[in-house]
Amino acid sequence: MSYTSEKYVSLPYIQVRHKSIIFYTLPVNRDYSTNKHMLAPTYAGKVTSGNQKRIKKSVDILLQLSPPRWIENPITMRREIHTLSFVTLTIPAKERHIEANEGHKLLLAPWILKMRRKHNMSTYLWKAEFQRNGQLHYHITTPTWLHYQYIKDEWNNLLSQNGMLVNWFKDHPTKMPNSTDVHKVYKIDCIQAYLQKELCKSTQNKQTSGKIWDCSMNLKKYKHFSTIEPSSLHITDKSATIKICDKCSMLFHPNPSSLLPDITQAQYSKHIQTIREYKEILPQPKTTKIKKQSNTKVKR
Repeated sequence: MSYTSEKYVSLPYIQVRHKSIIFYTLPVNRDYSTNKHMLAPTYAGKVTSGNQKRIKKSVDILLQLSPPRWIENPITMRREIHTLSFVTLTIPAKERHIEANEGHKLLLAPWILKMRRKHNMSTYLWKAEFQRNGQLHYHITTPTWLHYQYIKDEWNNLLSQNGMLVNWFKDHPTKMPNSTDVHKVYKIDCIQAYLQKELCKSTQNKQTSGKIWDCSMNLKKYKHFSTIEPSSLHITDKSATIKICDKCSMLFHPNPSSLLPDITQAQYSKHIQTIREYKEILPQPKTTKIKKQSNTKVKR
């Protein structure tokens, strides 16, 4: 039901999340263009309150895009269930320590670009962290299946190109470092709690400058599926629980989209499919221009 007063009119809405449906009212003519958290510096080297909201939203949508599915492992040629890949990229401890902005420019951004071009990694979320020794490392979560050898080869090549394996090769002349790790995510509920906790940490072991987290453009561009509250929901089992808050109500369910009416469920599926199929324009590879030789003869 809508609420009417002299100042504003509000309508009831629902928002579908990974494991819940949020019920809330929204004023019709309210201006949202002056949110204070949007005025904070974009790359301040720390996670602001506004960043925390965006991270939680991105994690939730990432999980909605990543249901368990059957894939064919190109290495073993066997079918297996896959949800998410959790990748860790590290720099050897004895190499020079770099700031987040330098690490992103020289290492992470080129690595992500290679994964996007060669392995179709179109959806991802990453966070930069510093180990206790002060060395930078990255965590990347993606629904794309990635073989550990692809990850390791591309990352070690970038480390070598940027002089980040000099001290390593002094101690190990014929061996590349084990600088990467990748794990399949089995319990998706656990990874949601872990990602939201780790990515939203406002402090680091070391103060830095530059970008410390980011995600793919489809997770940035799109929001949760929201619509005017339908007249009824298909709540037919006892697995749904309700929590009443001051400004909203939350209905928790293992598969919240299944509670929606058929028409609303089709709209939700279309919304998720649009996010999943969004194609970000890749930058063109840099090409070196060959100078044409002049045919004019020099007078002597």
